[in-house]
Amino acid sequence: MEFVKMLFETLRISVMITFFVLTMMMLIEFLNILSSGTLSKWLVKGGVFQFLSVTLIATVPGCLGSFTAVSLFLHGVISRGILIGSMIASSGDEAFVMLAMMPKMALILFLFLLFYGIVVGIVIDRIFGKQFFLVKERNDELVIHTLEKESYKRATFTEWSFMRIFLLLAFLIIFVLVLFGFLGEKEWNWERFALIASSLIGFSVIFFASDHFIEEHLLKHILKKHLLKLFLWTFFALLAMEIIKVRADFVETLIKNHQFYAIIVAALIGILPESGPHLIFVMGFVNGIMPFSTLVASSVVQDGHGMLPLLAESPKEFIKIKSINFVAGVLSGVVFMLIFPY
Repeated sequence: MEFVKMLFETLRISVMITFFVLTMMMLIEFLNILSSGTLSKWLVKGGVFQFLSVTLIATVPGCLGSFTAVSLFLHGVISRGILIGSMIASSGDEAFVMLAMMPKMALILFLFLLFYGIVVGIVIDRIFGKQFFLVKERNDELVIHTLEKESYKRATFTEWSFMRIFLLLAFLIIFVLVLFGFLGEKEWNWERFALIASSLIGFSVIFFASDHFIEEHLLKHILKKHLLKLFLWTFFALLAMEIIKVRADFVETLIKNHQFYAIIVAALIGILPESGPHLIFVMGFVNGIMPFSTLVASSVVQDGHGMLPLLAESPKEFIKIKSINFVAGVLSGVVFMLIFPY
């Protein structure tokens, strides 16, 4: 009975987190189309401000920031140092989860990653010189189709597709359930307001977006490529933490006595170009089982699946950047371990 209750609670939280993350991903993709690529065009002008600009954009939760940085690097616009700094600053889709689970600490962590990424990137460019990677053409997931430059929003409100109506009803139901306390937190705290806001945002985007956006970006990209994977990683990471809680004292003692090795493991897992594994350290920190140093090390190295386009284009370049970020991740983890002992 207790195990069933634990499964239900894990499922409930996983659904809430998945809903919040997907809604934020949808909003960012819609805003990216709304900007018509103006931001990326502005960045290619270069200058000292370019480093800060690209790295700052990389801190945007989700794949937008990291994909933008990788795309600019593949086009020969930014140096390897800027890309390294951007990947350190980026937290991928897990950033949404951290904002949902630990908002205050998440913001502190993001600020550190931004500052640390800039410092590491500048050091790399100074030591090895500004090195660029140039290819003739590159297409990634964050594209703006020609059709969308003029029609990112729906042209008529007289036609209603089944999928649009279904999604609008889904967001409306979630809004009502959260508003009256049937879903999510019972108290009026940050999480409850965030869920209400995200349901309203999702409803608005679905209401005003074009059929093309719903079909190509929401269904084929966000839901098809992210939904199941995000939910499963979240569910099993939460479930693992619930199981670990049974032996929480043992795990805490083990990590406390071998914190350096825990940092190494966190950094190694961060090498994986995948959204999900990092959640183990997020949930471990939230539940007080893992120290902040392991979360920092993992956050520095991992960047969601933002590096996948670079891996496909140049495995050699991927290994170079990940190797540097691995060293940076271990160093940052050790520093936090010494400053803030477990």
